[in-house]
Amino acid sequence: MINFFKWLFISKYIWKKPEKKKILIYDRNGLIFFLRYFKKDNITTLDIRKESLNIPIFLITLFKSGLKNLFLNYTINYIEMVNPALILTMTDTDLRFYQLKDKLNIYPKFIAIQNGLIGGRNFFEKSYKEILKKKLNLTCDFFFCANPKIVKYYNKIIKAKFFSIGSFKNNAIIIKKKKPHFILFISQFIPPKKNLTDIFFRDKNIQVTYKQFYADDISILNKLNFFCQKRKIKLFIKLRNSYSFQEKKFYYENLNFKNVNFKKTKNIIEDYQILDAAKVVVFLDSFLGYEAFARGNRVAAFSIRCKTLKLSSSNFADNELPNHGVFWTNENSQKRLNLIMNKVLTMSNSNWSLIKKKLENNIMLYDKNNSKFRKLIKKIT
Repeated sequence: MINFFKWLFISKYIWKKPEKKKILIYDRNGLIFFLRYFKKDNITTLDIRKESLNIPIFLITLFKSGLKNLFLNYTINYIEMVNPALILTMTDTDLRFYQLKDKLNIYPKFIAIQNGLIGGRNFFEKSYKEILKKKLNLTCDFFFCANPKIVKYYNKIIKAKFFSIGSFKNNAIIIKKKKPHFILFISQFIPPKKNLTDIFFRDKNIQVTYKQFYADDISILNKLNFFCQKRKIKLFIKLRNSYSFQEKKFYYENLNFKNVNFKKTKNIIEDYQILDAAKVVVFLDSFLGYEAFARGNRVAAFSIRCKTLKLSSSNFADNELPNHGVFWTNENSQKRLNLIMNKVLTMSNSNWSLIKKKLENNIMLYDKNNSKFRKLIKKIT
């Protein structure tokens, strides 16, 4: 009930019924990428993050079913009013989406697209328990995932036809290689509401604060800076939010070196283009780091957060590969970092290409311009 009143308070009210459209996007997240493959006039969105509330649909929902299962019933009524042929989402971890197909009185095709790392926070384990507890039947017509391993996980909780394509967003951005001259570390910093002692992650008997969680980033950055100084290579931190004062402040106050250099990006396209300009992209468990690998860029992954979180699924590639490899490790040591960085920097382009081809099914694929997605859309529309 509290969330219901928050929804009413925050939302922008829309007083007209939604128009009929061929395509409905469940959650406007990723809309800019869907517009690459569909005409804007054919698309409408269903907001699920309190951005807007359609009053006619809301009143219809209250009249038909009251406050019980309000969000789900509101969504069903909204979809039936739009009467789309296709419903797509990039919010793939929202289990509510997969309950809709069996509850509608119309028959659109449902498509879900993986939009980030999953599994590392016990998502599938928790989802399976919720499905059993609530006796849910989760279905979707087509599901696009990062790799075959994720398909196996999702296949246990959702009935769908699956495709392995890598990252939908990453695939949509053209690879433009530039002469590399710096090493890029990907920041994952999200500022806490109050301070770094706030709880960032909680699971079973484990509680991890922001300070504990990001201590691993600081540790790797300090070691990486030491390596870069020895090799006389410029080190940059790619900011998660280019306009966040708190993010910069966090690094200035916690790193043990003073000359901290940042790379800013203006939009999501530049996020990917900056990856193509780096000698090596360094990350802990960032989805953007895995996307850099899929683009054929040289990467170094130090997945050391598994010890902090006490979760084996936080190891590199969701624990699908050994603890140490040519360009990754789950160990936090200067010696191991130096070894990996030297290997990645000195390897020939042909050898790197061979390694990528060998491991991409365990890490992340690259499907140029989402050819599998476009082929499917052409077939079903």
